[in-house]
Amino acid sequence: MKKTEEDFWAGFWANLKFPQIVNYNLKNDRVISDNIVKYIPKANLKKKVLEIGCAPGKWLVLFYEKLGYHITGIEYVDIAARKTIENFQILNIPEEAYAIQIADFLAVDAVPEFDVVFSLGFIEHFDNWDAILDKHIKFCKPGAHLLIGLPNFRGINYIIQKIIDNNTTDTKLLPIHNLNIMDTAVLRDYAEKRGLEIIKLDYVGGFEPALFNTNAGNKFVQFILKCAVKTGALIFGNLNTSKTSSYILGVFKVK
Repeated sequence: MKKTEEDFWAGFWANLKFPQIVNYNLKNDRVISDNIVKYIPKANLKKKVLEIGCAPGKWLVLFYEKLGYHITGIEYVDIAARKTIENFQILNIPEEAYAIQIADFLAVDAVPEFDVVFSLGFIEHFDNWDAILDKHIKFCKPGAHLLIGLPNFRGINYIIQKIIDNNTTDTKLLPIHNLNIMDTAVLRDYAEKRGLEIIKLDYVGGFEPALFNTNAGNKFVQFILKCAVKTGALIFGNLNTSKTSSYILGVFKVK
């Protein structure tokens, strides 16, 4: 990792307020949480869940508190991993109930010991996303559940984000995301080829204003962006399609 990246993440995690838990006032958090609780079976600490790219740990907290799993996370950034542990400590999660590994996910030897393996907002950063998903599966026991979530920057979301990217001095989001995988048909084809049972695979969350930074550009651009997301929320807020939804969620069973 470059020094500039280290400085960025050090500042990001140092400024993040704790504790970090699922925020049910945010629609995306609420929708993802509801689907996890609905489709992932409850357990006890003898069953284990693994999150790839786990910081700051709020989804692992959900698995521990709501579903009863022993929670494990793999995190590439050192300070992010340490902050995740700090989050668990603040929330009084006992040390024996979790394990956080600081490592490059691609370099970790996969042992099929987990009852649930998941990542949210991870695979869309890779061109070889299918190989990344294959690595997820290698951590799964037979009969385990695989949970995958990613943002949807297609349709009207693409148009709005393109305007933001063209008017920001910050990192442009579209170039660092693999838009080809933001399609349930692509994920369905992958699942069928790998022999996965599809429990749920759909667009969720409707149009979500929180997906966008509407403070990009000059005052006029900001006005246009704010009008666009407010209008989108009014018209498409509860409409789940490939052109309007903010998120894609898949729950699969490994045979």
